[in-house]
Amino acid sequence: MNPKRTALGRLPTPFAGDFYAFKNVLNGLLRAYEVMPQSGALEGLSPRQRFEAHVRQGWAATVIDPDRLNTVFTKPETRKVRQHGIPVGGRRWSCDELDVWFHDTIAVHIPQYHGYNALRPTKPDG
Repeated sequence: MNPKRTALGRLPTPFAGDFYAFKNVLNGLLRAYEVMPQSGALEGLSPRQRFEAHVRQGWAATVIDPDRLNTVFTKPETRKVRQHGIPVGGRRWSCDELDVWFHDTIAVHIPQYHGYNALRPTKPDG
């Protein structure tokens, strides 16, 4: 066995504290990392200094409503409307709009990357 890798194949020792202690340790490490100067793309500046420089130069975060963001990452599928509801993911979905929907099919936008408790129905033509 390589003497530099004596722990290879062994489980690491568990963290001694509870979750809140772990969270405090992790936050402390992140705060320390944030102020440490780094080479490479940061050119000797810390991540915080680089971020503040970008903000001074006019950068601002783009804020978007989470529900609107979720509509970007959806997959449209056509479903048959039966008894004012549609089947998606093994569940039956209904809403006020489906109560007055008088067509056989509807397009449903299904989120791709996470679980969901809301769907966005649209007309089949968009």
